[in-house]
Amino acid sequence: MCKKMSSEKMPEERFRELLWSDLGALDPDKYIIATYLAVIGPYSPKRVAEEAAIENSTGTWTPVRYETMEIREKYSAKIVGLVNARENAYVIQLAINGENYDPETGGLANLLADIAGNAYDLMYIERLKLIDLHFPKSWASAFPGPKFGIEGLRELTGTKERRRPIIGMIVKPNLGLDPKTVAKAAYEAALGGIDFIKDDEALVNPKYCPLDERVVRVMEALDKAKSETGKMALYAFNITMDRQDKMMEAADLVQEHGGNHLMVC
Repeated sequence: MCKKMSSEKMPEERFRELLWSDLGALDPDKYIIATYLAVIGPYSPKRVAEEAAIENSTGTWTPVRYETMEIREKYSAKIVGLVNARENAYVIQLAINGENYDPETGGLANLLADIAGNAYDLMYIERLKLIDLHFPKSWASAFPGPKFGIEGLRELTGTKERRRPIIGMIVKPNLGLDPKTVAKAAYEAALGGIDFIKDDEALVNPKYCPLDERVVRVMEALDKAKSETGKMALYAFNITMDRQDKMMEAADLVQEHGGNHLMVC
């Protein structure tokens, strides 16, 4: 006797169905859109896109005990675009639920681990390149940008009305100078009309040019230049260090000695 086949799909099939969506059906303020160019091997483009979506979110390529339909439907990445760009190369567009991350607490680092993480190791993909990334407004509002911005810098450099270019320079040679010579170079630059001066990224706190002495001498030199020109040039002191506590100490040191800008690279 033949049994009637059930029309209900197996969980594996249903789980994969939940990876697909239409971009227009998603709330644009809740999803991060990542676009990739993938060169694939002899595999189904559809399957490759599904594996990339899984690796970029819930990370389970087969149903597991605690991943419910609701979890996959809400928190897994959605494939919203799959286009053949050229032979064996496809543009894959994924919508990733922004609720998976807290943008103000580790969000960018966590997101990077997903969008530029395990998908790059998939056996199905020979080469993978992230070519575009779109953030929702909720993320943009968490990162308002520079404290001053272009107009703020124009206010600080006295270029707001004339609208001329803001002119900057780096003290060279970037290494080997003592604080007195760095200060002299900054003074001469300020007299010449330079708006913004900075340490080179290679210069932080060598014994022959310690940060504390450099800050004191440079700021004295810029104050002297201001007394002659009426304008205070900006100087960004490099406080890039491998330990956060040391970097904060350096920031405090610069501020205590009258420094007006910091540099982290």
